[in-house]
Amino acid sequence: MKLNSLINRTNVKILGFTAFKQLEDYGYKHGHEVFISTLPPNYMMDIGIFDYCSPVLTRGTVFNCASEIIDANLDVDSLHIKYTGNSINDFKSEPVIIVSRHAGTVRILTELFDDCEVYDHVSAEQISGKIVVGTLPPTLIQYCKEFISVNIYGFDHVIDKDIDGEELLKRIIISEPINVYVEQIDIEEFIKRLECKHEIK
Repeated sequence: MKLNSLINRTNVKILGFTAFKQLEDYGYKHGHEVFISTLPPNYMMDIGIFDYCSPVLTRGTVFNCASEIIDANLDVDSLHIKYTGNSINDFKSEPVIIVSRHAGTVRILTELFDDCEVYDHVSAEQISGKIVVGTLPPTLIQYCKEFISVNIYGFDHVIDKDIDGEELLKRIIISEPINVYVEQIDIEEFIKRLECKHEIK
């Protein structure tokens, strides 16, 4: 579905980048509440949100304000996330793929996992059915057998790009393994499901 259709038909609550947050002003306040997020799926689970929508962002895309996002009329996926029940310790000796462009993070992760390959970017084919550790968008996470998200608390690329050592160890967050299910759905079907969900409640 398209982001503009979602905004026009639902009462959007947005988490993530500042420009996206501004989209709440465009939402249909009398519609059903829908979460849209640009944050990592693990963060969403940590705050108790397992079903939400995620804009499909091309790598390197930057938006400065909501009107630029409206003009782009992005595609949006419907996401469902769940913990796999495994622990990061279950994979310390298993083959894993590490995906990160941050040198300090890569150093920590390669010390943590005995059998790993490191990439700064990957295709769906490279990670399909694999255990993957690092940073990926939901559009790629869906192909992983299990995904372990790695983030740096409060990371700002301009200030923190060279962060390493004790400071990185204090701020790195390695989450528990998850699965992400991504569905491309049209707006009419999505609205129908929202209405059914509210009728059941």
